Amino acid sequence: MSVRKLLLLTLAVCLIAAAGTVLTVRLLQSGGGEPGNAGKATTGNGKAVSTAPAFAYTTERQLVLMRGDDVLAKVSRPFDKADSAKNQVAWTADGNYVTMLAGAPLLQKEPDAEELITVDTRTGEQRRHPCPKCSTIVAAGPAGVLAGGDSGYLRFDLDRPGDGKPVDGLPVTQAPSFSPALLAGTEHLTLIREPTYAEDGTYEEGLTLSRPDGSNSVNAGFFESNDYMPVAAVGGKTERDTMFAVAARNNPGICFSAFPVYLIDAGGAITGTDLSAAAPPGFVANKAGGGMDVNDLWWDSERRLHASITSWTCDETKAAENEKEVPFSAARPWRLEGTKWVPEDPAPASSVRVLDQHSSLSLAIPDCVGPVAQPDLLTYCHTGKLDLVRDGARRTLADGVLAVYTAPVAAQAPPAQPVDIGRLAGAAVPGLCEHPAGTLVGGSLPGIAELEGGVQLLAVQSPAQAGALVAAGDLTGDGKNETAAVFGCSQGGVSWPNAVVVYSPDFTVMGAVDLGGLVSAEHSDVKRVEVGNGRVLVHWMSYEGAGTCFQQWTASIRWDGRQLKVEDQAETRTVPGC
Repeated sequence: MSVRKLLLLTLAVCLIAAAGTVLTVRLLQSGGGEPGNAGKATTGNGKAVSTAPAFAYTTERQLVLMRGDDVLAKVSRPFDKADSAKNQVAWTADGNYVTMLAGAPLLQKEPDAEELITVDTRTGEQRRHPCPKCSTIVAAGPAGVLAGGDSGYLRFDLDRPGDGKPVDGLPVTQAPSFSPALLAGTEHLTLIREPTYAEDGTYEEGLTLSRPDGSNSVNAGFFESNDYMPVAAVGGKTERDTMFAVAARNNPGICFSAFPVYLIDAGGAITGTDLSAAAPPGFVANKAGGGMDVNDLWWDSERRLHASITSWTCDETKAAENEKEVPFSAARPWRLEGTKWVPEDPAPASSVRVLDQHSSLSLAIPDCVGPVAQPDLLTYCHTGKLDLVRDGARRTLADGVLAVYTAPVAAQAPPAQPVDIGRLAGAAVPGLCEHPAGTLVGGSLPGIAELEGGVQLLAVQSPAQAGALVAAGDLTGDGKNETAAVFGCSQGGVSWPNAVVVYSPDFTVMGAVDLGGLVSAEHSDVKRVEVGNGRVLVHWMSYEGAGTCFQQWTASIRWDGRQLKVEDQAETRTVPGC
């Protein structure tokens, strides 16, 4: 958010309040589903709609929920054009509900009149729940929402009838602020912001991780910020799979400004990222070269982090701060690889959301860097055009769009496919740990002397973890399932790094990836493999023999038509000194 956008906050509130908008809620459906959809869902009145992935977008007057080309629901309520903090939309972790507050302050109503509006993404059914004094919401639990403000919090389970239940133990933010107290949430964890002043008088954002029931709060650090913090969360099967990404602009109103991005894991550990490739020439954070804006952060279904980043240089011959900004790079997508940001799609975009292998959403809002000659900056600098991109073809869905939303990453992941463990336990295996290739018997490679180690299918050796160590899905695009399986092996009683072996539908070996070739560590143990969007996603931990230097990693494995390719390797948790 540039300084210009911050200065327009007050004007935005006045204009919206003057409009005297009356809140109405209505449900609209349209026919004519998207070609190629696999089937149809049914709304509350029996009308069929597309089963394509759901998505939503907001304009100044409404939220629109869609599946494919079908409008599943429209919710009419005012949204603030300049202050995105007043426009929170929470999508439950199971993907089944989109929720928002009714916007009592924008409707000139008393805080006690605030309501939570929920929309079922399968049917379009809408409900209201009393949410007095609520000003902030995030997902909590599989089908729940946590809502609250300076008077406390309520938790709603949307799969059960009834109103919200009070939650104790969460920090209550009472300081005046543009940003919501609840920044982001997954099924297992909530990220909460607490503004504070440091001893030197500078303004900081203190972040706390907590479970949705208020237990096990962990301090996630303090960040210098101007109270505007883009944030993105990604969940998983367990609490420890949760990861948050936050961006914090250091110096609002100053041309030389930094906008660092940090990763926060489930334990509160913070990892910085390297934005140097996105910086303008001569950039020195908060001192020289220019500045950057992080417009948006988002995770994809393979747990890769993306951002839209704008940058500029500074013309010191100008007097006014906003006139000093000289555009260098327009808003465009970047991707985090390890801890470094790399450029992605060159097409300008403020936000991108992937729907499936063939389609994505792209929202382009003008950067408004430097002087902008427009009659209505409030609209021009905060709304844009939303396009649907399908197989390279681009089609505009709406203009005047403020933000776009899709189901959480965990909710978008395809369902696990069954694996014939018995057949896999007798399949061929390539050479691993310097042992020759062969055929498994009961999940182990025969013919290896006891003192020379062995090769084992870990799904057989650890049946309780079998669901995490074997995964199936279509990697070649032919509609048939390939299988990824994790193997452990050793030499002379010392375990070597795990390997991931990929099998064709008839259990012929397609290839193998030795994690020892990806990370220079004595041990690498796979925690989970997943198959989705034509890739195998591997989560693993590396460490040295003495149980030191623990690091966490992810990487994706893709079949390029001839062999397996490892891409997007990323260190998700760094230990100093490793």
